[in-house]
Order: sequence, then C-alpha cells, then structure tokens
Amino acid sequence: MTTLESLTYSQPKLDAGGLPLKDDKGNAITETLTTHTQSLAMGPVASQEAIKMLGTNGGGFFNANSAHPFENPTPLSNFLQISRCC
Repeated sequence: MTTLESLTYSQPKLDAGGLPLKDDKGNAITETLTTHTQSLAMGPVASQEAIKMLGTNGGGFFNANSAHPFENPTPLSNFLQISRCC
C-alpha cells in the first residue's frame, strides 16, 4: 500500500556480522532511508475470531488479544468485549 506521506528515518549501517560500523571517533555511521510503502497484516480474521471468543486461550489473529483496531474497531465493540471477558 502506498502511503500519503513518505517516512524518512536514519539507522546505523551494519557490517557483515550485524554490528554497527563506527567512524574514527567511535560514533556510529548512519544512513538515511525513505519509505513510500506500508505493509498491512491481513488475512482470515473472521474465522479465527469466533474460535478466540469461544476458547479461553486469548491470542487472536494479530496477537494482540482484542486490542488491535481491526479486531475491535468501535468503542461499542470494545465495551462488549470487555464486559464479556470478566
């Protein structure tokens, strides 16, 4: 999915072993990266949601119990979810 606004951030450059590269003063060398796309987790949420509601093991498709906005999109559904569990 293409984002409306690009995100620019800097991160340390890494060597082949995964350690940050450092300059002669010992400071980490950083590189600036810009991203234009975003990945959204999607899948068969509805089929897994019914199983989660009937069981007692928590979890959920997005591994955030019911805190994820795709699983609990409105204040009313959040209230019903909270009142059901206790």
